[in-house]
Amino acid sequence: MQINQITFIIVSITLAISLALPIGLAIYFRKKHKTPLRTIFVGMAIWFVFSQVLEKLLHSVVLQYTPIVQTPWLFAIYLALAAGVFQEIGRYIGFTKFLKGKEERNDAIAYGIGHGGFEMLLLGGIASFQILLLANMINTGTYSQLQDKMPAEVYESIKNVLTGPWYNFAIGGVERIAAFVVQIGLSIMVLYSIRQKSYRLLIYAILIHAGIEFIPALTQLKILNIWVTESFVVLSAVAMWLYIKKSSKFFPETSLQKVEENGQQDNSDNK
Repeated sequence: MQINQITFIIVSITLAISLALPIGLAIYFRKKHKTPLRTIFVGMAIWFVFSQVLEKLLHSVVLQYTPIVQTPWLFAIYLALAAGVFQEIGRYIGFTKFLKGKEERNDAIAYGIGHGGFEMLLLGGIASFQILLLANMINTGTYSQLQDKMPAEVYESIKNVLTGPWYNFAIGGVERIAAFVVQIGLSIMVLYSIRQKSYRLLIYAILIHAGIEFIPALTQLKILNIWVTESFVVLSAVAMWLYIKKSSKFFPETSLQKVEENGQQDNSDNK
């Protein structure tokens, strides 16, 4: 069975967005706001260490020593809470231990670009590249060469996914953009909790993150329809975008902004 050319186009667009959006936004934000690259790099490092190393270590222990996977709803709750706790605690540690004194809204956005952008690069970019390679192998008849190199169920599962409807891949691309927006919004929320010295706001961030992860987890366990899940993810991203826009009211003017405004006022007075 050949893979539709539309699938190649959609996955190629997802790959381009996964590379261009985080990198382009990082460059733009750096030039416009003079944000130190260190802030972005800390966000990248925290996401990788806490979500790809520490969280996965916990998963390996839980899956090996507990029967939680036998109860899908409970397993979905566990996955959602693990993502929320590890990433938001990681975010909190990133700001308080590695970015001390960086407590302005632009610092949170820059951190979020690193945190969410690295997630997008790895989970969206690399995954899209792998899909294109495997899809090309199916269309050229060379995919069968992998049959002896992986378990039969994995071989068939990959083939079924790649030969599925093209819109499944479009959904994946939309989900990566939505996740990027959410990561920036949560970064603002956690930094605001630090400014306010309120653990309550940190707990809110953990619960919001877990809540957003919970619905996709149910879909992966084949409990919910994918369209319900993706609608929820998009609505969550829209809500987070509105929060990002509104968050400028939560952060008072920086001293730099005041200096710039005073300088502009002095210039206007001298005219």
